[in-house]
Amino acid sequence: MRKLRWVVFIIAGLVLLGACASDDTDPQIAAMRTDGLTDTDGFAEEPGFRSPEAAVIAYLQGLRDSDLSRMAEALPDDPVGGSLTADDIGDFVAHLNWLLEDFQSPLNPYAFNSLELLGFIAPEVLNERYASEENQDILSAKAELMGAQQLVSLVALFELGAEHYILIVNVANFEGDWRITQFSGNLGALLSLPPNMHGLIPPEFVDDFLGAFDLDSVLILV
Repeated sequence: MRKLRWVVFIIAGLVLLGACASDDTDPQIAAMRTDGLTDTDGFAEEPGFRSPEAAVIAYLQGLRDSDLSRMAEALPDDPVGGSLTADDIGDFVAHLNWLLEDFQSPLNPYAFNSLELLGFIAPEVLNERYASEENQDILSAKAELMGAQQLVSLVALFELGAEHYILIVNVANFEGDWRITQFSGNLGALLSLPPNMHGLIPPEFVDDFLGAFDLDSVLILV
């Protein structure tokens, strides 16, 4: 049943994929570059992205505050090996806005100021193969190809518009500076997440991944 729901969702997402490719020129997205808020209440900051969590926190801060430049700071300065660039952020924002319109009660387009990071979840909770020696070898090999010292998948749970979302990304360690390099990434591949979802699992599917767990026991608070 979940597979069928995924197929329907993926087809719907692909219909919008072409439009998303040009969303970085959308006036509403362009406005996000300059109209961001500056407060960071509710987020624990760690300057310099000295942990993978710090990079994701900064990315979500930027999203919450409608600050695309802050989001871009969490990406590599010099993208290598197909890692994310600032151009990908526009696609991510447009996709999340589509999810809001599709799955939630009305919310102003590109209004993400209600976003609250609830915490992180160990990747192996969603798929135990993530922690396997074979998969860790794959991550190490990919890190080496990127010129990074380490590559991990990170799972963040956040609330937006009174609904829960999951964000899955790869984060790489470049000389002690962690940056987000890929949406979905290694864990997303293990979960068969389609690329057009940009690492996001919307409310309709969150219970499919977390419903079997006591959330308090698996959530790592920030």
